[in-house]
Amino acid sequence: MKGRRSFADSEAAEIGELLDQLEEARRQGDAAVAKKLREKNMYDFYITNFDTSGKGFDRSDFEGLIRTGRIAVAGR
Repeated sequence: MKGRRSFADSEAAEIGELLDQLEEARRQGDAAVAKKLREKNMYDFYITNFDTSGKGFDRSDFEGLIRTGRIAVAGR
C-alpha cells in the first residue's frame, strides 16, 4: 500500500475539505485536487488504497474509514 493511513486531526479535516472539492473538480476535468491528496509533502493519501469500485469516494467514505479504524486520526 502506498501512502499513509494515519493523520493528525487537522490533516484529516483538510483531507475532508479536499474530498468535498473533488466531486466538482472531477466534473470540470481538474486533476489538481486529486494531486494535492497524493502529494507526499502534503497528505500522501491515495483514494485507490480504500476504494476500487470507481464509483467515487467522498468525505463520508473517508469518515467511515476513520470510524472503522482503517484510517487513524490523532486526537480522535
